[in-house]
Amino acid sequence: MSTSTTTDTTATAVAIAFYEHISAGDLDAATALVDAGYVGHGLGSDGGPSSVRRDLETWAAAVPDLRIEIEDTVADGELVAIRMQLVGTQSGDFAGIPASDLPFRIGGTDVLRVREGRIVEAWTLCDLASMFAQVGALPATA
Repeated sequence: MSTSTTTDTTATAVAIAFYEHISAGDLDAATALVDAGYVGHGLGSDGGPSSVRRDLETWAAAVPDLRIEIEDTVADGELVAIRMQLVGTQSGDFAGIPASDLPFRIGGTDVLRVREGRIVEAWTLCDLASMFAQVGALPATA
């Protein structure tokens, strides 16, 4: 068991709030939960809240109706693992792929480190290949 200044309950509440703000389109509130010293491995990989904000703005421009459906959370001290589904319609350009106006549903997993009510580090994995196939940018897989 880890020793931490953040309890499992607090870390989980911060993580869930982060994704709820994103789903509501409130990028200011989501970004406010990111610590100035944030380190990202995936989302916001440049570091700091501004890099997270830039990544979230990219998603919001491409998928204005993005919803994040949290399926599971597991916490240990300041670490929270979240299994989720990202659901939306790609109505703007994304990663060089022109808007398709097609819906998608993909899986994602994040592990967030939360200290003193802020996200200080994150490891992000999402199934972009499935998204690209669902929006017509890659051949569909069987």
